[in-house]
Amino acid sequence: MNLSDVCREEIISYIHSICPFKLNNHGKMIRSEIGLLILNSIGYEIKKDDLKFLSVIELIHTSSLLHDDVIDGCEIRRNSSLNNKLAVLYGDIILININEILNEFNNSELIKLFNKTVKTMCEGEISQIKSESEIPSIEDYIKKTQMKTSSLFEFMVKGLFIIREENIIQELVSFAKNYGTAFQLKNDFVDVMTSKSDIKNGIYTASVIFSGGINITEDSIEKTKGLIDNYINEALKCLDVLEESSYKKTLTEVTKCLKG
Repeated sequence: MNLSDVCREEIISYIHSICPFKLNNHGKMIRSEIGLLILNSIGYEIKKDDLKFLSVIELIHTSSLLHDDVIDGCEIRRNSSLNNKLAVLYGDIILININEILNEFNNSELIKLFNKTVKTMCEGEISQIKSESEIPSIEDYIKKTQMKTSSLFEFMVKGLFIIREENIIQELVSFAKNYGTAFQLKNDFVDVMTSKSDIKNGIYTASVIFSGGINITEDSIEKTKGLIDNYINEALKCLDVLEESSYKKTLTEVTKCLKG
């Protein structure tokens, strides 16, 4: 799955016009990839407004990473070489600039949804901070994951319909929620199996929850893989709303790539 060079460069161009500092990298831009595939899969021609909106989605994610890096005490920023003070301030400026860009769409529903999404993401982070060094229930962990990560995927899909003044296809919103959940669960699982940075920071994810402690067991690993697969399967079911096409096939393959 690759963004076309033209779409990628245009999204990056919008990002540069909104971001108050030069990014070191733009990452995989997975949210933009998913958004464009969804638009193509329902037969929509990609327009400049779509690309502008997707650049906003990427920068909401960037802003959250800047703030998360400060909260987590990371010495190295994931997207820049900013120190803590500048990271917080620039993260705030990005959100202000995003609000100005969204106002250009002249749609109050879009602004309300943006505010709700950012608030939800922040509340998810607050929930995580309050439960540091405590093993949460699997239900609380999933809820936090969906607040911090899935909500932005949902906003991305809803926003693409809103700016076109088209009826929102709820199955595709559900796809975004399930995909976003599986995406974060997989990232957390990879962290536990490699750097264990979450455990070091007192953030306990599925593998720790299932094992009941930081000594990960084979059983907890299998349960975590099963949990990820459940959300992948739910996401795949949501794609049944789409007609068969190369874009649907790619969305299916991208989702299956999250399997443990």
